[in-house]
Amino acid sequence: MPWSDLPFSIYTQVKETVPAGGWSARGLIRSGVAEQLWEQWQSTQPENRKNTILRLASCGSVAPLAMICDAALRSRTLSELIGEDTSKEAAQGIEQISAHLSVSKDNPALMQFLRAVHPEQLPDVEALCSWIIQSLQAFGKDASSLADHLIRIVAESKHVSAKARSAHTRDSLLG
Repeated sequence: MPWSDLPFSIYTQVKETVPAGGWSARGLIRSGVAEQLWEQWQSTQPENRKNTILRLASCGSVAPLAMICDAALRSRTLSELIGEDTSKEAAQGIEQISAHLSVSKDNPALMQFLRAVHPEQLPDVEALCSWIIQSLQAFGKDASSLADHLIRIVAESKHVSAKARSAHTRDSLLG
């Protein structure tokens, strides 16, 4: 099946720098990433949002954010989202994100958005480079140079500001 025919969309942000305290709700807000993810999710057609993944990948601790997202995934209702089965830390994080994005915690969109966020813990830079090269072994002796090329593309696409981001598709990377 071609990439363009897949029934879901994945948007990934890879963050090298980590807010103090890791990727907690407060760190997500201070870094501007909360707004970026929210805007990306909001720009998706409502009927496609349930098939949208917003991945935040970082070598910094994503455990606090993962607790929040896990609470959203486990909750069947909004009352469960911040109910007694949700840890105090996760409930506080949900309330902080809700307040910052000006979305009522009673709004179903908040739970849908938090379900779409998938934090991913990355290894350190050296281990990540090795992992990239290993995943490109199908390119044989060219795997290392292709990995260097991909890393350079990402490094050159960085911009300064809280709203900065780069967007690549399969076609822009391979074209």
